[in-house]
Amino acid sequence: MTTPRLVAVTIVLFFADVFFAQAAAQGPENPANRTQVVVLGTGNPNADPDRSGPAVAVVVNGTPYLVDCGLGVVRRAAAAEKAGVKALAVKNLRTVFITHLHSDHTLGTLT
Repeated sequence: MTTPRLVAVTIVLFFADVFFAQAAAQGPENPANRTQVVVLGTGNPNADPDRSGPAVAVVVNGTPYLVDCGLGVVRRAAAAEKAGVKALAVKNLRTVFITHLHSDHTLGTLT
């Protein structure tokens, strides 16, 4: 496994481990008290009209954390909100973890 992929997997596993335990302690009766992993894009630097740039959202207790922000991330987050992941409303996107500085992982600005 390459170093950037290892970093990304480590970040996702960290969030899953810490926040699954946190959500379980708060009780499953409230849907906001859970962790979701939402794949927002799996593209690469080549232009592909069917794929957005690499991005994953980890939603913990209603707070979204992005891992990478490839091209189209804001549009994909808005689509996920419409599909029922309310925490991914564009106004909530505030924290991004960048696994490495390739353009396909960094050019989906949040402004």
